[in-house]
Amino acid sequence: YMAPYTTFFRCMEWSFQHGCESCNMGGVEGDLNGGLSTFKESFSPVINEYIGEFDLPVAKFLYAVFQLLMKLRRKRYQYH
Repeated sequence: YMAPYTTFFRCMEWSFQHGCESCNMGGVEGDLNGGLSTFKESFSPVINEYIGEFDLPVAKFLYAVFQLLMKLRRKRYQYH
């Protein structure tokens, strides 16, 4: 058995039982070509890329618009 399968399943199960819309399963390799990225692709992840450690919006309206546009872009191009 692969330990990450159970860990990720339990994380998602707990999150959705408690009303969460998403859960964080940690990072991936920088080039997205490694085994961890391949494994996590099966969960249709949203990968945040940022310079710093936190995704902290300073202009909340623009951030919301940008998130909506990114969601539409992902749907159009079906990133996996």
